[in-house]
Amino acid sequence: MAKEGYRLGNLPDEYDSRDYPIFPASEVQDLPSIMTSTSEAGHGPPKPFILPDLPPIYNQLYIGSCTANASCAALRYAERKSSGRQYKDFEPSRLFAYYYGRIDRRPEELGKTEELADIEKRIQERIKKDTGSNNRKIIHTFLTQGICTDALWPYGTPSSDKSTHLFNDTSKLPNPCEPKDWNKVSWQANPVSHPHDGKGPAGEKDLIPRNISYYRIYDPSVTPTVDPKTQMPISNWQIIYNNPPVALLEKSLSSGFPFIFGSRLYTGASLESSEIDKNGVFVKPPTKNFKDEGGHALMAVGFDSSKRLFLVQNSWGKDWPADCKDEKMKGRFWMPYEWFEAVVDGLPITYDFWVIKCGTAYIFEKIKKI
Repeated sequence: MAKEGYRLGNLPDEYDSRDYPIFPASEVQDLPSIMTSTSEAGHGPPKPFILPDLPPIYNQLYIGSCTANASCAALRYAERKSSGRQYKDFEPSRLFAYYYGRIDRRPEELGKTEELADIEKRIQERIKKDTGSNNRKIIHTFLTQGICTDALWPYGTPSSDKSTHLFNDTSKLPNPCEPKDWNKVSWQANPVSHPHDGKGPAGEKDLIPRNISYYRIYDPSVTPTVDPKTQMPISNWQIIYNNPPVALLEKSLSSGFPFIFGSRLYTGASLESSEIDKNGVFVKPPTKNFKDEGGHALMAVGFDSSKRLFLVQNSWGKDWPADCKDEKMKGRFWMPYEWFEAVVDGLPITYDFWVIKCGTAYIFEKIKKI
């Protein structure tokens, strides 16, 4: 947690061989940096690239829902780009995303039907606690569970105990543990729904159209060595999946979509307002005498290759960084490329880079009481 009271909450993804790359190996292997190719073309230093029409800044408040906030922001951008729907008309429930991101069954729990009672008990414990979540689980939730409107499950002012991680005031609605009118509302997808969608967990809620795709940013030509029996990696897969060249990250943004990612934060480099200069540039990662403060999910929305900076959107509200006068930079900051290149204790300090794309509009609508 940052000294200013802001929460973190991003957990690293676990290995999954099914992750699909954003670009094929043929487009990655000989990828030149955008800065180099532009300079060689005789156009001088490249101008900063910033995605147009960025989504509103979220404020996760006093819970570790940064992953849900970053993912919902990316989802809103993808939906806006796909359908033209205004941001005010498409506001997904971040608590819905965070709820399902916490209860999603973990890899070690899959296929163990003989232990369903124990698994369910662990899931119920995860519902009660502000555990944080990883990027893949939240995004996968959009595919398997859909997303309801913020009007159906509003964010409110959630908080949790810093010691026990239990959510506060769960007897009141809205809260992160129970959606409003969960058993009293029938949710139905829009008419553009996929015709083969099944029923939701309670048997009375239609799933939303699964017209969504998500891609990991990594070089698919390099794969980890996998144990043939367990199908789990033997080699350091984090280095392979979580250390893409910055040129590949630039290319992903240039293709028209933001990417979400996780970052370790450290003492002296924890996104305190005092660590961001007057131009909105965050400090470089520490190289010694640092303490790991935890993981935080963020969304990259642009870059300046001549200055080696990514423009990043945070989820700590528009009053962050403190004293920011530039309206366009409120809630955002420039993150040095060093954060995307550094490795500490054998692990990259930024990790789990994902792009979300979608087709037609998809969102749950409240249609009737039952």
